[in-house]
Amino acid sequence: MNVNFKWIIKNLPVWLLFFIVLMLVAGGFEGVINGIILGQFPNLVGKSSADLILFLLESTVIFIATYTAIVLQNIFINIARKRLRVKLKKAMLINSFALREDASSGLNHISNDATKIDEQYFAVIAGILSTGTAAIISTVYVLRVNLLMGIIFVAFSCLSLIPMLFGKNKLGKLGKQWSDENSKMMRSASDWFNGLRDILQYQVQLPFFKKVRG
Repeated sequence: MNVNFKWIIKNLPVWLLFFIVLMLVAGGFEGVINGIILGQFPNLVGKSSADLILFLLESTVIFIATYTAIVLQNIFINIARKRLRVKLKKAMLINSFALREDASSGLNHISNDATKIDEQYFAVIAGILSTGTAAIISTVYVLRVNLLMGIIFVAFSCLSLIPMLFGKNKLGKLGKQWSDENSKMMRSASDWFNGLRDILQYQVQLPFFKKVRG
């Protein structure tokens, strides 16, 4: 079973994808809007009360719309993650039966591995989409305002990608190691529950738990 971006798109309804994209774009204007509105403060000096009230009302409406979009974005993303977790566990269950895995390995994949994939893959993708959309919108705005400053902004923003690129393989190995060790622990626990009477009868608790700890 290959869980990738294509698998995610395939297992989410179109309406949910539409609203996620819509809210990502709307919420992505947060940085730009903050910059524009805060940048207008010096221009408010000497303005009439009517102009100040109008600016306050417009700013309030824009802020409410933007941050409402961000809240809805998080809600829709959490709905998507919930759906993906269910789909993933169903797929793992079917795959476990197809491979004729033992109960401990199957339970490990369905419970622990699915949780790890959600936390370290689905959540990361959601974060990348959110920050990536905001970064693209901010970059376009900065480049339009000042080309040189925009290039510098993009260059420094790309520096944050370096640790992720170098650590990708290491994280993958650590995840596999964690899964293997957890499967081993689950098998030991299964042995314990299945052979509890024999373990107590032959007084082999110490060797058994030495194996568990080891």
